[in-house]
Amino acid sequence: MASVDDLYQRAVQSTDVSFTIADPYQPDTPLTWVNDAFTRVTGYPFAEAVGRNCRFLQGPRSDPAAAARLRDAQRERRPTRVEILNYRKDGSTFWNEIALAPVFDRAGRLTHFVGVQDDVTAKVEAREQREELLVREQRARSTAEWAARVEGAARGRLELLGQVTDAMSGALRQMPAAPRALADVLVPRLADLAVVDLAVVDDESYRIALVGLDSGLEADFIAGEAARGLPDTAWGLIDHVLSTGRPVLVSEVRDDDLVLAATSTAQLDAYRRMRPCSFLAVPLPARGRAVGVLRLITTAASGRHYDQDDQDLAVDLGRRAGMLLDNARLYRRAHTVAETLQRSLLPDMPTVPGMSLAARYLPASDTARVGGDWYDVLLLPDGRVGLVIGDVMGHDLPAAATMAQLRSMLRAYAWELVGPGEVLDRLDRLAQGFDTDSFATVFYAVLEQDPAGGGARLSYANAGHLPPLVCTGGGAGQRTVRPLADASSLPLGVGDAGGRDEASVPLPLGSTLLLYTDGLVEQRGRDIEEGIDQAAALLAGHLPGLVSRRAGVAHAAAAGADAGAARPDLDRLADALTSQVPAAESQQDDIAVLLVHLDGPAPT
Repeated sequence: MASVDDLYQRAVQSTDVSFTIADPYQPDTPLTWVNDAFTRVTGYPFAEAVGRNCRFLQGPRSDPAAAARLRDAQRERRPTRVEILNYRKDGSTFWNEIALAPVFDRAGRLTHFVGVQDDVTAKVEAREQREELLVREQRARSTAEWAARVEGAARGRLELLGQVTDAMSGALRQMPAAPRALADVLVPRLADLAVVDLAVVDDESYRIALVGLDSGLEADFIAGEAARGLPDTAWGLIDHVLSTGRPVLVSEVRDDDLVLAATSTAQLDAYRRMRPCSFLAVPLPARGRAVGVLRLITTAASGRHYDQDDQDLAVDLGRRAGMLLDNARLYRRAHTVAETLQRSLLPDMPTVPGMSLAARYLPASDTARVGGDWYDVLLLPDGRVGLVIGDVMGHDLPAAATMAQLRSMLRAYAWELVGPGEVLDRLDRLAQGFDTDSFATVFYAVLEQDPAGGGARLSYANAGHLPPLVCTGGGAGQRTVRPLADASSLPLGVGDAGGRDEASVPLPLGSTLLLYTDGLVEQRGRDIEEGIDQAAALLAGHLPGLVSRRAGVAHAAAAGADAGAARPDLDRLADALTSQVPAAESQQDDIAVLLVHLDGPAPT
């Protein structure tokens, strides 16, 4: 099995985000590592980049002030974000947004500088285009009549661009929905029929997103495309636009155009029923290639004919839409990488005599970044077992890095120290030294089983985390679920907690312990107590007679059999708990769940 470091490096190597590492203790702080994305963006292979200060990307048109801000941040050992014009190996330029951050070890010593580069050329060009539009508008004010016309056109153009951006951004996480969102905005404002054809990306092809004024118009178009039998062509223009990257405008479609385009009588009849008046096809460019084509068609329903201004507007729309569509693809890929990295940081469940274990981790759906939720099971000296659930604030690389540091140090302290309170207190002192604004909640417990088979004792401390739930069996087939609400203190990293209290409870055989993060019980529009009640009900086995824990009364229900008489299916229980959260596309937070059962005697 690959190590965590190997998985982490492979995940960073495979991402489309340019990533570099520099050594501050070598002369001129040279690069010591770059990933493949850096080479794709800059053209410089690993061997030509490593050993040089990253300023070799600068050139005659690079802003000295931006470069000075990078140098100042390195000298002062602080993070910064700078936008600067850089040069590729072939001499071409691109706008580079650089996020520079220092990396410190546990002793607070600077070890490296990490840089993340993002090609923001499209964003800068769009900003320059907006500024250019404003300049044009200001110049036009010299003539009142012309100024009013230009102002109205510019406003409508910007509004349409904004609507396209908003609609497609809202559909970012669902790739097939993004082209449809684009077409929905353009009909009927700019076209009677809008079609988005996407090139094959990542072995997936979304050939068409189609929106028309009426179902009959869409049916005629689909019939024409099907009769032709070539999914990547239409009127012989789609391949041309994809290969050349240039728009095509047919201001007035004649019957001769349809005859030349049709390859069968059925297709010609379908196109004639559409009665097209005008046609526009523009590329959807992103990162130096066309990812698709936008087709706009007007018919006799509107009688509109496209002109050069319409083509210019469609080209601007295509630039923006192409980048958003490609971002949707990259978002999905980055989410997969982030989830893989997150899962690589989670432990495999050990085998512990006398105990059953199950765990689940579900990443949030609204992010492509790693998060800070984690769980752990530690095999300690003398047969004791450590149980951990934690949550670092944030959904980004710093949160994941903080989580990894806390997890590693907790493992070390747990082996060295005895009490959970002492472990969290030492961990808090470590967290105070992190160069981050994040804080963490952690519940840590030590489970010590009775060697004579009489159950176990659980000692625990809680640094701001939601209280776990414990389900124990009672007489006459009763089960009781209650929270472990004692020994609570401040989260790690927020201030001096003044020492961490501990609590201890006996756990009879057959007891089940549920540790969880807030994503399991906290949902938009629902009180967190309701989520905890729901988790408690599932833990008790969906039994009647549940009483709200908010009333200060323990959950109790009839189980039908003694709790210690059989071992529960923890995997099924874990699935039942996580299935109560919203659908994957609306899950708001990461979810980590750890279930522990003290196995009773086998049923006779």
